[in-house]
Amino acid sequence: MKKCLFHYLLLFSAYTYVSAHYNQPNTLVSTVTKNTILPLFTLTLNTNEEYFINIGGPYIVRNCTDGLPRPIVPCGSATCALTRRFNPHQCPLPQNTIINGSCACLSSNSL
Repeated sequence: MKKCLFHYLLLFSAYTYVSAHYNQPNTLVSTVTKNTILPLFTLTLNTNEEYFINIGGPYIVRNCTDGLPRPIVPCGSATCALTRRFNPHQCPLPQNTIINGSCACLSSNSL
């Protein structure tokens, strides 16, 4: 009986230790809507941030008409180079401009 109780306490201690040190993954739950014309899906976060998921591209795009500030992407950055690899280009060369004394690209999308 003592041996069984010892094993039970050992198992309980191991379970308690693992449970206390195991980080649960973050979970995202959102409604996803399919565009009926384009190969896009839309999801909304925080009730006002609308994002588009392009099935043909490796990234998601935020809707810039949501009133939130638009991010400035430096022309020489890896992000700008990545977006120029896919068509249609999200950061075409004619949109490069000077913002606060630095070359930057204001991302755009014709959707």
